[in-house]
Amino acid sequence: MLSRWLKSTNSKRGLLFLLLLVLLLEAIFTWWAVAHVVNSMRAEFLSQARLIIRAINPRTVANLSGTASDTKTPEYTRLKEQLIVTQNIYPHITRLTLIGMKEDGSLFYYMDSSSVTLESEVISGRGFSASSDEVRKAYEAGSALIARQNQPEGGSFVSAFVSITQPRTGEPIAVLRVDTDSRDWINQLIGAILIPVGSTAILALIILGGFSYLVRRDQLVRDNPANRISLHFEAVITLLAGVTVVLSAAYTLHQNELYGRRMAFV
Repeated sequence: MLSRWLKSTNSKRGLLFLLLLVLLLEAIFTWWAVAHVVNSMRAEFLSQARLIIRAINPRTVANLSGTASDTKTPEYTRLKEQLIVTQNIYPHITRLTLIGMKEDGSLFYYMDSSSVTLESEVISGRGFSASSDEVRKAYEAGSALIARQNQPEGGSFVSAFVSITQPRTGEPIAVLRVDTDSRDWINQLIGAILIPVGSTAILALIILGGFSYLVRRDQLVRDNPANRISLHFEAVITLLAGVTVVLSAAYTLHQNELYGRRMAFV
């Protein structure tokens, strides 16, 4: 019955409409999956940044003066070593920078996670200008945010800004900037969305290629009557399209479950 129905032009157009509708729904699902992956990566990165500041004692930061003389204090040495160790624990983190704000609103460096032997190490008390808008937002809101930064020497990185507050008053006393290479960020994103986007492309090929075959099937069957695959090709198309959609949905749900498990321990 389905084979007879497919022989009419209107029925073929109807089938094409249904298949394109399935493709549209899959494309919408893929768009949702990509947006969900991006939001999940942002949330996970911010959660890691918040986890890092939990290990930082606010009193230690409050005892720093924000001047070059800090480098001679045990508080500075202890906090500096802590940032270096923390960066080594998280391979994807390229730098941790502790930033303060003076009473006049100007920003300055407390320290970063660069080794004291590196020329790139920031000087305590030096003025801070890069990504100052994001730092001020983190200060004013007392919350965390993510922004993409461009390096003067080329390249870019993604940064999370998390405020460190006084336990009693909740007043921000510093902001920790957590940097990760944008290339690693993009690679993670590509790896996460490869299956959903790939499945949409495969589904499009199945639908367009399959319908093109169905349009010419009558002539192909006449040329080769023994070809039974041609007689049941509509069922094959439906099966392949269904399997593609199910596998894509199952993969996305599995990734969401893994993300939920990771966030449960953050």
